[in-house]
Order: sequence, then C-alpha cells, then structure tokens
Amino acid sequence: MQITYLGIKHAVHVICKPSRLSINVLRKVYLLGMGNSVPPVPTDDSAGTSYIASEGPLPPECTSTVPEIILNSGYPVESHEIVTPDDYILTLHRIPYGRDYKSDAFSADSHRKRPAVLLQHGILADSTTWISNGPDHSFAFMLADQGMDVWLGNIRGGTYSEKHLSLDPRKSKQFWSFTWQDMAEKDLPAMVDHILDITGNKALYYIGHSQGNLIALAGLASQSIQNEKIARFYAFAPVYQIKNLNGPLAKMTPIATNNLSKGIVSWFLEGTAILPKSKTSTMVIEMLCSRLPKDVRDGIKSGSMSVMKTLFGLHADHYFQDRLPVYFTHNPAGTSLLNLIHFSQMIETGETRKFDHGSAQRNMLEYGTEVPPTYDIDQITTPISLYIGAEDWFTHQKDVDYLISQLNSVVYKQWFTDYDHLDFLWGTTAPDLLYAPIIEEIKQMETVSQTTSST
Repeated sequence: MQITYLGIKHAVHVICKPSRLSINVLRKVYLLGMGNSVPPVPTDDSAGTSYIASEGPLPPECTSTVPEIILNSGYPVESHEIVTPDDYILTLHRIPYGRDYKSDAFSADSHRKRPAVLLQHGILADSTTWISNGPDHSFAFMLADQGMDVWLGNIRGGTYSEKHLSLDPRKSKQFWSFTWQDMAEKDLPAMVDHILDITGNKALYYIGHSQGNLIALAGLASQSIQNEKIARFYAFAPVYQIKNLNGPLAKMTPIATNNLSKGIVSWFLEGTAILPKSKTSTMVIEMLCSRLPKDVRDGIKSGSMSVMKTLFGLHADHYFQDRLPVYFTHNPAGTSLLNLIHFSQMIETGETRKFDHGSAQRNMLEYGTEVPPTYDIDQITTPISLYIGAEDWFTHQKDVDYLISQLNSVVYKQWFTDYDHLDFLWGTTAPDLLYAPIIEEIKQMETVSQTTSST
C-alpha cells in the first residue's frame, strides 16, 4: 500500500491535534470521578488534608466566565481588548477595586493612587487561575480588597485571547504559529502599556506563575524600556532554565531535536492548537458524567489523582478540596504545539534560546545567526522576588540556582518546603504564607513612593 504525503499529514494531525471532545474528556477526568458532588469546605484547622466527598451541586464557577465569577463574588469587573503588533487580540480582565473600596488604604479619601497589579498565568491556563478560590482565598480578590487596581492577563491562544484581526483560529494554521517568545516580545509589552495608559500610573507590579515568569524575564531582557514600567516582579514557580526537569515529561524531549521530528513539525504541525477549550464538549462530558455509577466515578477519581502525581508531581490534597471542580473545568485553556516544542527544545539543550526553526538557513533569516540567540537576563534591572517550591518538578534547584546566578536584580527569594507547581495558586496555605506578605510589601512600597513623590 502506498503511503501518500496527504495520508501522512492527516495521520499526524489526528495524533497531535486531538478533537475538542477528546481533550475535554481529559479535562473532565477528575470531575467525572466526582460526579455531581464536591467535598465540603473545611471549617477547622485541617486545611490541606483530604476530605470525604458529600453530595451537593458543583460550584457555580464551573460554568461561569471570568467576568461572571468576579461579579458574582461581589466585585466590579471590566474587560479590555488590546491588539498586539502582530494583530492578536488579547483580553485583560480588570478588578478596579475591592468590596470595601470606600475605606481601603487607597480610597478616595486617602488621596493616594491605587497601585496597578498585573497577574499573569502560566502555560495552558487563563485568568481564572487567580480567582478560583473564592473572595477570601483568591490572590486577585485579596489584592483588590486591599485597594489594588488588579489586572488579569490572558496571553495569545488561551480561552480569552483566541482572536485576531484577520486570522480565524478555527481555520488558520498561521494563527497558531507562535511560542512564548511572541508572548514575551509582543503580548507582555502590549498589556503593560495598556494598563499604564488607562491607570495613569508610571509603573505596575507584576506577578507571574510558571510561563508567566519566563515571558517576563525574556521580555525585560529583550526590551530594556520595560524595566522602567515594572516596579517589582514577583515570580511564583520561576520557570526559566528547565534543563533538570523531573518526571516523565523530561523523557519526551527528543521531539525537539531529532531531525525527523523537526521535519515533521516544519511540514505538518506548524500552526496546530493544543488543548483548546470548548463549551459544547464540556456540556456533553458533564452530561455523561452524571450517568456513570458511583463506583466507576470513584475509580476514575482515584486514578486521575495518581496520574497527576505521577506525570506532573502535583498533590491535589494540598489544594482547596471544594475548589477542585473549578480548577478542572477551566484548565487546560489552550496553547500552540509550537509553544510546547519550544519548551522541549529548552529541556533537550539545557538552554533558554529563541525558537529553533530547525535549519540554519531559517534561523539566519529570523535572527541573523545560525543558532537562535539567548536572552541577556543579566541586563534586567527590575527588582525581582523569587518564590520556589521544593516539591516543584518544573523548577529544579539546579535550574533555580542557575537563574539566580544570571540575574543581577534579585532582592528576595523564598523556598517553600512542601509546595508543588500549583500550590502557589491553589494551595491552602498560600493566602497566609505567600499572598498576605506580598500585599503588605506593596502597600509599604506605595506609601514610601507616593509620599516621596508628593514632597
């Protein structure tokens, strides 16, 4: 039987671009195990332990958009669409103030300007990352209640930034031809400039998680002007060099450097979406989940928890148990295959370079060099605070040590002995141990800054 070019192309796309229905089966695997029940909200000091599920409805946030979640939580919300230099349309969600805005530290009576804070999610996530734990435990809401003007970023390819002035993401391969390099050099500056333009602030506070830190580091290194626009950079799970990545994912990196794999990527897969989100498939899966016997659901739930720990080193028992359905209905939120390939290149080469297009000729055309250039992060002047989890497979201590050795503007670093990659977002101890001290520091810096500028 003759294997044609079109036949190979079709087969590769079937494997590497799963249907939206199948992707949402993966997203719903935990929900499927829970059925329509969630564990009760802990009312004692046992936070962080596992809870036995009790029957009850899924949290309303599971089927709500980000603006709906914010409004239903008692906060004002705005949605801002901005256009990048290459015509991607990004959505920023804004919480301009908190529930007690008339009496917070930056109320109108205080005559103090509200500090602007940009929260940037990681890979395969969106702005729900920062508002999934309810008003009292979500970082975005806590910031707003303390008088901050909070902005939630959404980078290209995610649920809320799957738009373009001329390209249709459902039909155009060109739309998905991007990596974190484009987010760093185009998305980040566009978001920062828009926020400063709207608020009138001279600089903002940037808080990133995972890939959100990578794009900030690359962006600050490649565009020095951005250093003047970010007053402080707080990095949760600071992914930059991932040479020593732990777990099974590290075994998958040959796709980045193998010559045959590079050819396949170049010919067939450039412009492929990975793990996009779909309302229709979500509804179908939730309907199917409700019809499965409880013993089947329990088995799947147990299995999915084991998969999370085995593949990604995640400890679901660390997170707010009643919020787990919210996390899994909104994640993953989509990116491009090229973005994952770029991360694979970083793992395989042990270096953080711009995207390798697979040939010296094309690299020369793009960068003026046969090998993609690195980023001069030693030139970053923005003060940086690093927060690292000892149980985080994506930020090995050797890689973090390398990052620190290359940066000249680290002003603070803190290790959390039992934090994995997502404890920074959903861990039960994060509100007290991580968020509260940062909020107090920002308030103190603003007091000094605004007092100095007024004298």
